[in-house]
Amino acid sequence: MEFKDWWPWYVRIVEEFGFDMDRDRLSAKTLSGILDGRALSLDELRRSFKGGSFIVFGCGPSLQRNLDEASRLRLLSRYLPVAADGAASALLDLACRGPYAVVSDLDGGFRGLLEADMRGAIMVLHAHGDNLDKIEGLAPSFRGRVAGTTQAEPLSNVYNFGGFTDGDRAVFMLEEMDARRIVLMGMDFGFKVGRYSKPWLKEEMPADERKLRKLSFAKRLLEWLAPRASCEILNATGSGEPIKGIPKVELGNL
Repeated sequence: MEFKDWWPWYVRIVEEFGFDMDRDRLSAKTLSGILDGRALSLDELRRSFKGGSFIVFGCGPSLQRNLDEASRLRLLSRYLPVAADGAASALLDLACRGPYAVVSDLDGGFRGLLEADMRGAIMVLHAHGDNLDKIEGLAPSFRGRVAGTTQAEPLSNVYNFGGFTDGDRAVFMLEEMDARRIVLMGMDFGFKVGRYSKPWLKEEMPADERKLRKLSFAKRLLEWLAPRASCEILNATGSGEPIKGIPKVELGNL
């Protein structure tokens, strides 16, 4: 996505949620310094994702059911799993394998993120104004293949692929990096959040009003992307809201 195309979305998001653009920029600059000299380049990211088929696992209530069925059907031998934040822990817990890549703003369970990093996952860390403390305190712990993203202006080693929440941002990144097919699982966009969405949750919970608004924006962004995408995007989430322009597919048909 060109930044000029993202900017109107970013302005709407800032106005809707009261974000501080200057603090977003500070967080991105901080992450840029932490990753100086070791961040994956855009060319390296593109080589890692180009032409591949991926499942993006969100943290919705259907995640565990989707992951169990995907494992039973051996889909993870044919699709590379990309975890949205806490879904990395689900892959480690339920599928006994690490994700190929993780897209995270560092609020979904640090232990699972570290284990994914140690197992060789590509870690795409997102900097925004509300997680500056996590960027400063946690981002230096990742020692493997790491890239940075921002929702503000991109920097030389901190990129902006578009997207708002970890799940839809993963889809935007894969599309930008020339993936062939993207399948969505655990991305319900409904009224509940799954237990892997936050490290302290033991079961799915009703989403609060702010979370519902975030999910609404994420869904709208995917619906905006769908007709513009050059890759195939399919929705295999077991429940939740339909996403306009992204066809539903049964896991058995994958």
